[in-house]
Amino acid sequence: CYYLIFTQSGENSQKQNVMRDLRIRKLCLNICVGESGDRLTRAAKVLEQLTGQQPVYSKARYTVRSFGIRRNEKIAVHCTVRGAKAEEILEKGLKVNIGSQNM
Repeated sequence: CYYLIFTQSGENSQKQNVMRDLRIRKLCLNICVGESGDRLTRAAKVLEQLTGQQPVYSKARYTVRSFGIRRNEKIAVHCTVRGAKAEEILEKGLKVNIGSQNM
């Protein structure tokens, strides 16, 4: 919804509804490597460098033999970022130049 406001000079400008503004409540970042060990610690370092926060390790809920995952084995890291830091990380992620990467 837009409201039309008529000024004295006769120009009509539009004032945007405040409730239509986009707000970021939180940004959840997750890296699941599917195994514990060196790959998981490297993923944790990547998240820590990206967010500046200590990531949390997630455990497997049950054993999946075909994937080689055991129950209660740490297989993923995640981090929740809120506020201005979340907006900053999201802007950085959206401004990545895909053309500069070799494909």
